[in-house]
Amino acid sequence: MTAVTYAASRSIIGGHTSGETYSIDLKVTDISIERQPSLEVQQSLDGHRETIRFNAVEIYAVTLGEHTASEILQIREFLDSVEAREDFTFDAYGSSNVPVLPMTASIDSTGYQLSRVPRGQGGANDGYRTSFRVRVLVP
Repeated sequence: MTAVTYAASRSIIGGHTSGETYSIDLKVTDISIERQPSLEVQQSLDGHRETIRFNAVEIYAVTLGEHTASEILQIREFLDSVEAREDFTFDAYGSSNVPVLPMTASIDSTGYQLSRVPRGQGGANDGYRTSFRVRVLVP
C-alpha cells in the first residue's frame, strides 16, 4: 500500500472542505525510484578531483492500479490540490493507518492522464488508472 496526506484546495469532492487535510491509501501497481544527486566537481590541472555534494532528489514514478469512480474522485482532488508543487506527505511503503516511511514531497508531474477501463452498464462499474511522479528532497 502507498499513502498520501494532502491539504485539499482544488476539485473538492462532496463532504470535504478546502484547507482541510485528508489521507488516501492508493492501490499501486508499480513504483520506480530515480536518484538525482546535486554535485559540483572541480578538477585540478594534475587531474585530482574534488566533489561537493549539495543534496539529492529522489523521483518516485507511481503507477496506480484500478480504482473505482468514487476513489478516483479523491485521487483527482489530491492531484489537483498539489499540482502547483504544494507539499504533501508521501509514504511509499505504508498506509494512512500504519505509516512506515512518511516523507515530505511535491508533485514532479505536469498534469496527469486518466485511463478508463470500461465495464459496460453505462459506465457505472468502470475502473480508472493514472500515474504521476513524486519529488522527495534527500538531505
